[in-house]
Amino acid sequence: MKPRLTSLEAVTVREEMAVVPRGMMAGYDERKARGIGHFFEGDVFTAGERRLSDILVGKVPGMAIKRGNGSRAWASSGRATSNAKCGLCRVDRAEIVDKYDMAAGAPLACYMDLYLDGSMVYSSSSSRQMPLFNLNSIDPLNVKAIEIYTSTSQIPPQFVRMGAGCGVMIIWTRASR
Repeated sequence: MKPRLTSLEAVTVREEMAVVPRGMMAGYDERKARGIGHFFEGDVFTAGERRLSDILVGKVPGMAIKRGNGSRAWASSGRATSNAKCGLCRVDRAEIVDKYDMAAGAPLACYMDLYLDGSMVYSSSSSRQMPLFNLNSIDPLNVKAIEIYTSTSQIPPQFVRMGAGCGVMIIWTRASR
C-alpha cells in the first residue's frame, strides 16, 4: 500500500523583532511599576544641582560615580577592581578605558553600559573601544528620567547584552516622548 500524500496550503509566518524605539521612553512606566531597578524623574532634576553626577552620587546602592579632571564624571558598578583588571570585565585597563578618558582622569572601574533615549552610547564590552559617557555633558534640566540597573538579573530584556555585568543606565531626555 502506497502512502497517501496530501497537499497543504502555504502558510506565512511573521515574527516581530523586539527593539527599543529611538527617542521614546518605551516601556519606562511598566519597568518602573515592576519595582526592579532605580528610577529618577521629576523635581530631582530641577532641585538645584547643576551637574547630573551630583544628583546621582550616593543614591543607588551598587553604583559609584567616578570623577575625572574638571567636571568629568562616569557611572560605574560599585564592585571592587584590582590594579589591572575590572572585576567583571576581565580585560585590562587599556581595553576598558580609551586613551582620552585615561588622560581625563578616568580610574580603573567596571563602567556601566549607558543608553541615551534608547540608543547605546557606551558599551563596556564593545569589540571596538568606545569613549566613556560623561554624565556631566547633559544639563539636568534636559533630563526627563533615568533608570539604573546595577545587577545583570535586573536588566530589562531589551537592554541585555553579553558583557553587561557592570550594570546599565538609561537616560531619557525631555526631547524623548
